[in-house]
Order: sequence, then structure tokens, then C-alpha cells
Amino acid sequence: MVLISRIVPGSRFPTYVAAGVLKAPFWKFVGLFLIGTVIWTPLIVGLSTVMGNQILDLWTNYESIAVYVLVGFIAFIYGMIHVGIPLFSHNGRMRWVARTKRLIKWEYWPRWLFQLPIYVFVGVLMVRFRVATLTSVKKRLDEVLSDGSGFDPGPVKTNRTIKNASLLTHYAIAMNQWKTAFSSLSQDTEKHS
Repeated sequence: MVLISRIVPGSRFPTYVAAGVLKAPFWKFVGLFLIGTVIWTPLIVGLSTVMGNQILDLWTNYESIAVYVLVGFIAFIYGMIHVGIPLFSHNGRMRWVARTKRLIKWEYWPRWLFQLPIYVFVGVLMVRFRVATLTSVKKRLDEVLSDGSGFDPGPVKTNRTIKNASLLTHYAIAMNQWKTAFSSLSQDTEKHS
């Protein structure tokens, strides 16, 4: 163990502590420590003398992709720990199947994913109607959605106003349909859980 601790980085101090806790014979420990030092030190110095320039050349050649290789290696280790190892047990395989089903079936997808097109459309409406804040659009849409009668633009003066009012009416109808779909979806998921 003492010989290996000279080679493996970060293992020297734990080896010293373990030797003290296990009450290893002092002279035997010192002898093994000296043998490890005599073997390891000339070996590492000799290798760095002989191959140092070649290693530096390799480093300069692959320096541009070193970060990507490191990130890939970390992703591989993460995948092996969180995916590979659990697949060796029955519970891990069952969890993997359940997790995969949740990704495939849209009933389990997050609500914001379905509302994303609505947010984009509200942003387009904000730009089109030159509304500065999202709350004013929300207030107007809440008024439309609460009474269900559609959008009343007030006195109509131009064709553009009629077109904009028509868009808001279509949007109000779409919002009512989305609310109905989401309320039935949430009721269905509550029944299943």
C-alpha cells in the first residue's frame, strides 16, 4: 500500500493516517516508504527527461480540443453513474422505463412547454399594439376571457383596427380553448396520480 501511495496522487496522506490508525510497525513503514521513494522518484524524473518534449508537443497539438475531451469525459462518467450503473438492477431498469415513458407521453410534459407558443404570440401582440408591459396585455386578455363575448375595440375607424380586433378575438377564443384543454388535462393527471 505504501508503494502504491507514492504513485497514486492524493493517496499519501490517507496512507499515513491509516498506518497510524492501524498501528503499523514504524520501521517497516519507513522502509517501505524509502523503497517507494527510491523507485518512484528516479522513474518520474527519468520519464520527464526522456519524454518531456514529446508530451509538450502532444499538449500543444491537442490543446484546442482538450477542453472538449474533458467535458466529454465528465459527461461519460456522469452518464455511467446515473444511467449505466442503475441499469444493472431491476429497480434501476424500472425507473429508467418510467422516466422514458414520461418523456415520450405528452401528458407528463411541463405546462410551460405548451404555453410557450402563447407567450410568443403575446409578445407579437405587444409589439403590434405597441403595449409597453405584459400586464396591460394580460389585463386586456383577462377582460376578453372573463366575459367570453370577444374583444370590443371601441369605435372602429380604420381597416387596421378591425384587423387587430379580429386577431385579438381569435386569440381570446384560442386562450379559452387552451384553458379548457389544460383544465381537462390537469383533471386527468390528478385522477391518475
